Amino acid sequence: MGAAGLLGVFLALVAPGVL
Repeated sequence: MGAAGLLGVFLALVAPGVL
């Protein structure tokens, strides 16, 4: 994991709400 993994999870959780 790491920064990239955490960013991916964050986007996966937030993107549906933003879009």
